[in-house]
Amino acid sequence: MDDVSFVNVSGKSRDGKMTRVLMCGPIAKAGGVSAHTINLTNSLLRTGSTVIPYSFLGDSKKELEPSEVNGFRKTYYRTLGLIIESYKKRSEYDIIHIQTSGGIFSFISSISGIAAAKMLKKHSVVTFHFSWIDFYKRYHGIISFVIQNCDTFVTVSERNKRLLLDYVADNCASRIKVIPNGYDDSLFKPLLKEDSKKKLQIPSESIVIVSIGNLLPHKGHKNLIEAVSILKQKFQLDNLLCYIVGNGPSYNELESLIKEYSLEDSVILTGRVKWDDLPLYLNSSETLIFPSFLDGESFGIVQIEAMGCGKPVVATRNGGSEEVVISDDYGLLVEPGDSQDLAEKIGIALDKKWDQEKILSHVQQYQWENIAKQIQHIYTSTPRK
Repeated sequence: MDDVSFVNVSGKSRDGKMTRVLMCGPIAKAGGVSAHTINLTNSLLRTGSTVIPYSFLGDSKKELEPSEVNGFRKTYYRTLGLIIESYKKRSEYDIIHIQTSGGIFSFISSISGIAAAKMLKKHSVVTFHFSWIDFYKRYHGIISFVIQNCDTFVTVSERNKRLLLDYVADNCASRIKVIPNGYDDSLFKPLLKEDSKKKLQIPSESIVIVSIGNLLPHKGHKNLIEAVSILKQKFQLDNLLCYIVGNGPSYNELESLIKEYSLEDSVILTGRVKWDDLPLYLNSSETLIFPSFLDGESFGIVQIEAMGCGKPVVATRNGGSEEVVISDDYGLLVEPGDSQDLAEKIGIALDKKWDQEKILSHVQQYQWENIAKQIQHIYTSTPRK
């Protein structure tokens, strides 16, 4: 288990107002919501805010594997445990900020946080990281209750806001704010390709593409493997290497598919890797491949991490990528589930000369310092009770 390194700073924000936050979210070894929670906490601490982390996995000082905590305890930490911690630390904060996603056992933490805030006369902010339409349809009443009872409801994309207004709460638009995810520009930055390959023991003459994310069916890795097979047949790219970085339930199925296509020398499942190695994989590559299905992503942090390394992105129109890859200057968009289209766009990306400075200029808006300022504004503009 890895200890979480939070910056040890507290005090007043730059505008002179004291900001004290109980930050509630999963602190785990993988996952976009966990990365958001940890990085936002550190960025707010650097502004002078006081932030108390509370993990839905039970240990706020360690990054755990979700599998290390059983379902009952996860539910406890999102419900009664959250309320108890809120009460115990009540004199140390003014705002409860809940980071939540779907399905309902994740989203229930927002109800617990709001209940604690109401009981303790604290302000509440909810950030929602989920984009599946079925969730909005099925639980619109619960989501509406949360929006109407928190002080500010933040979502990470304009598409998510539109879904909220269409299916949930068209009379609550003023409570819903869009603030995107951020990336750590001190870690995800351009490095020499040759050095990165050498550190990962990747052959220097190889053409590398990389996909990073949990191995889940909706992430579209099967289409990526099929696309690699098409690429190798069509363009005779014998030195093409595709690294699929991550772990999850689909690992064995993907491994079998790689064997079925005889791609054992071309597609490598790395399993989970160290966080500090992710920039090496991105800098070793020509492009990031992000092949999720429609509704599969609310944002997709790894896209801006790749752009932070100066790399273009080949992504599906999955609900989140369209708001990141807004121009062919930054990447290419693909129809979800279409392996042929994916192969063609990868081929175009490999053949295109990309303007790294233009990509880096575009992604600067997503640096955590800039995202934290937007969150800080929400905190400090909320009237004190």
